[in-house]
Amino acid sequence: MKGNYLNYSLEIPKDIFKPLVSLTHLNVDRNWLFGTDNIFYTFPSDLITPLHKLQSIEVDTGHLFKSFMFSNDYESLRQLTRLKIDFCLLPSANNKTFRYLPYLDYIELTYCEILSYQSGTLTNTKTFRYLDISHNLLDDESLHEVMEDLYFHRNLHVLKMTNSCQHVDRFPSSYPATILYVTKIETFYANNNSFVYVYGDEKSLMLPITLKVCDLSNNELSKF
Repeated sequence: MKGNYLNYSLEIPKDIFKPLVSLTHLNVDRNWLFGTDNIFYTFPSDLITPLHKLQSIEVDTGHLFKSFMFSNDYESLRQLTRLKIDFCLLPSANNKTFRYLPYLDYIELTYCEILSYQSGTLTNTKTFRYLDISHNLLDDESLHEVMEDLYFHRNLHVLKMTNSCQHVDRFPSSYPATILYVTKIETFYANNNSFVYVYGDEKSLMLPITLKVCDLSNNELSKF
């Protein structure tokens, strides 16, 4: 149902998905609401509670002014491990945002206009493996909170933060040497940002031995 004009403010039968007992993937993103006060509405979560085999979902979500959290309707979806947010307004991500999505191991949060990030946002510390937080508005403090959060996710394999730190010029060497080093990171994208130099002493500048792809292209690096 991607790319339609679904208006969630209209009444939708609560049991509309009930027959889909075997559904594993649901894509309801990019639904425009022309003629309303909203660009989009957050998908009504009570509709998906019958989808007990759902493994991945793509949705539009967020709020420009209020702190957003996924509702407790998601808590019953124990096989839901993958989330992609398409149309996204999420200026603040915190420990409430994904509270009721404790099984996620894959999250795409691109173009969400994230300004503030709190360590503890990612709830699944055991199996979380993939985070794409590209094209956001992280400052020094938010970047620090992201990296601090990832320290507790030892199964992390992929981190993408392309064009997410346009006003951050320093990238501490402790991020790859201390935080990412203890994970299983294989792919790391930090390209198209504004990093001028990676700072720290030579002993602290260690890259994870599991790393296969490391992209720092199109920054402003003068010292590494």
